[in-house]
Amino acid sequence: MRGLLPRACDAIPYSLMIGWCFLAAACSTIHTPQPGSAPVFRLDGLDQRGFQSLIRRQDALIAKCQATNTCDQAYFNRGLTALFEHRDSAITHFQKVVSLAPKGKLSQASQAWVQLLRAGSNAKDGDSWMAAHWNAQAIARERELLTQTVEYLARELLVRQGELQQIASSKESDLSTVETLQRELSERQKKIEELAGKKEPPRPGSDPAMVQALQAQLEQRDKKIEELTNQLEALKRIDQEMREKARPVRPPAPPAPLPLEGEPKP
Repeated sequence: MRGLLPRACDAIPYSLMIGWCFLAAACSTIHTPQPGSAPVFRLDGLDQRGFQSLIRRQDALIAKCQATNTCDQAYFNRGLTALFEHRDSAITHFQKVVSLAPKGKLSQASQAWVQLLRAGSNAKDGDSWMAAHWNAQAIARERELLTQTVEYLARELLVRQGELQQIASSKESDLSTVETLQRELSERQKKIEELAGKKEPPRPGSDPAMVQALQAQLEQRDKKIEELTNQLEALKRIDQEMREKARPVRPPAPPAPLPLEGEPKP
């Protein structure tokens, strides 16, 4: 069972893993009124240096995301990390996702985060009936938004799992193709070696027709060797490309799950 857990975690995209951690902590922290400069979640138990390195990587991806048309994903991931820094900063990044790709796959989740963060910041202090009534409505709205966000993450996880299965199937097909090319390459190499190793027959000195026939055979043999050599080089290039394409890429290890509010640290 322990051996299965790391592989299962490796198959889950980072944004989904960290999203589940955020939602697990949200129920106990989002209801508390906080200023916009305060973080939504605390970094207790999280590696500070590793987290700052993660932020720098996300900022670097934002700086070059236009070249790969992935700015919505870059700003969404940066919004998730901003939840540990500033509430207003997280709202700004999620709003950027919506403005960049209003019909994109991350727009719905970003809108839910914006509404959830704004609802949490609108909670009222005090023991009056009005404050209690206001906070009860805010809590009900937050739960609705949390449900929507969890639903999105569940659907996104299923889609990503399907994509991972397709990639695994494609890799198996690529490996089979590489093996077929290797066998064909070996057979062609043997043919070239056989043709190159044949000895020329002795030339008769008096029959011009025989000389011309032998010359024609030699030219045909040389042409065949040249064709097979070119095919061999092409197959070598294809084999190299297929090897590079089929090379497995290990996804980054997911971060450790965040402790829930009130849970004792290990």
